[in-house]
Amino acid sequence: MKTRYWAIAFTCVVLAFACEDKESHVIVGKDKDFLFKAGAASQADLIYGQLAAVKGDNPQVRAFGLQMANAHQRAIEDLRNIALSDNIQLTTGMDKIHEKRLSILLTLVGAPFDTAYVSAQLKNHQEAIALYQSELDSGKVDALRAHASSYLMFMQSQKTNAENLTLALTARSND
Repeated sequence: MKTRYWAIAFTCVVLAFACEDKESHVIVGKDKDFLFKAGAASQADLIYGQLAAVKGDNPQVRAFGLQMANAHQRAIEDLRNIALSDNIQLTTGMDKIHEKRLSILLTLVGAPFDTAYVSAQLKNHQEAIALYQSELDSGKVDALRAHASSYLMFMQSQKTNAENLTLALTARSND
């Protein structure tokens, strides 16, 4: 009789696990790659933005840098929360390309810094837009796709702002 109860209890436990909501995300493969690449890109833009907010010569560049730092801090927090919900520890160090861009920015001052910073932002946003669009198109994890969707529009508008800032800096240097 006890064996029968244990068998029933075991079956209930197995069924409970089998019926568990599989919609909760398991971040693997391309989704996990996206998570870490997006985190690294946001970390770079956060650091570049903080640097521009302090080191920028042009007030528009400083304001843009501060805006980027704040926005990418929120993006990192969002990505970390998504990662933690799947028991992933998101470390957001920069990749080699972003480190190289940072090392260049650190050597510049004045108008050359402003130009290099805005140029780096254009490149970063072009790369990030492609990354986020790819996740939106083929990602499997709803939380990451939602993140990509919400930040994609923002990045597109910030790319336009960086393009406009490039034009303003060019016009100023030609005066």
